[in-house]
Amino acid sequence: MMPSRHAAISLGLGLVLWWITSSFLSLVLTMIAGFLIDVDHFVEYFRFRLWKKSDKLFIVLHSFEWLLPGWILAFMFHAQSQALVITLAFLTHLLADAYAYGARLQVYSLTYRALRGFDFKVLAKSDKSEQSMDWLQKGPRSWW
Repeated sequence: MMPSRHAAISLGLGLVLWWITSSFLSLVLTMIAGFLIDVDHFVEYFRFRLWKKSDKLFIVLHSFEWLLPGWILAFMFHAQSQALVITLAFLTHLLADAYAYGARLQVYSLTYRALRGFDFKVLAKSDKSEQSMDWLQKGPRSWW
């Protein structure tokens, strides 16, 4: 899914959470968590440009596994309400991607991808997933 759509979804969710919590921080955290997860796409893009390969897909931030260490940190710093907001934004991002690309949810597990050698052909399930690799060839300017 294009970053502009993630920004719109994050803004909508953030506004709802701001309204529910009466905390502007909820909006800020939602925008950050729902949008910055896509930083790993830049890493993939430059990896592709350097090695000219698109058969592997790492996107390490797009992984459910980040939720556990996030919640552990939240409990350590007594920030459970902020962790809940971040979790909602993070999960919304992953679910929006899965829907947009027709991907199975397990593809958003780093462990699942690692056990399959990060092989994009093995992980892709649909034509929409196959087309989702086009962003590597087009580059960051086309992501908006």
